[in-house]
Amino acid sequence: MDEWGSLENYCGETYQGFESLSLLQILNQNIMPIFKKIIISITLLLFLGMNDATAGDIPESFFAGNQKALFIGILQVENNNCFLLPRTIMMGDINKEAINTVCFDKYYGTSDKPMDGDIVVAVLNNDLTLNDWLFKATSTDYKKLKLVSERFPMAERYENYINEGKYFDAWNKKIKEYQGDKIIETSINESKDYPEIYFATAIASLLGLVFLIKKYKTS
Repeated sequence: MDEWGSLENYCGETYQGFESLSLLQILNQNIMPIFKKIIISITLLLFLGMNDATAGDIPESFFAGNQKALFIGILQVENNNCFLLPRTIMMGDINKEAINTVCFDKYYGTSDKPMDGDIVVAVLNNDLTLNDWLFKATSTDYKKLKLVSERFPMAERYENYINEGKYFDAWNKKIKEYQGDKIIETSINESKDYPEIYFATAIASLLGLVFLIKKYKTS
């Protein structure tokens, strides 16, 4: 009888304790800390996943042609001044024989230090600065070059795209699309002028007819 009484008292005290707490307090004390940990973990995983995907997509991102140029060049170092001399332009256009750049101290994927005469695969940004994704290469011939880099998957894809001329293809496609847009735009502009041309022709014809009628009457 005493044991049942003690259990009843314990349950009653526990119920009164929960009764004295609001639902919000119960959530804050018991559920919210666990929920916050789950949210933080999911957010961290998503953030890391997005960073990995973005980094791994660098070779493919160049196909859009949003950079000024993608090219193979020769590094020239003179009195602590660095220049890249374009030799093979795969995408974009470069109007300079030499690109003056800040001297860089490393390439991507290798510990080799940049030296005068190095062959470099580089990306020129629209503000005429060099993208940090610089590769040392073995040749200025895009079909034969090898990237001097550890064999990371995206470095291998980049090398394959270069060897297969994929960036040339992407640039030619972009030019054709641009030319097509210009033709369409010109056609639209010309079609807008047609009503004005027709109206002017009609006025001229009417004036000519009136002139002929007057001339006929006077004769």
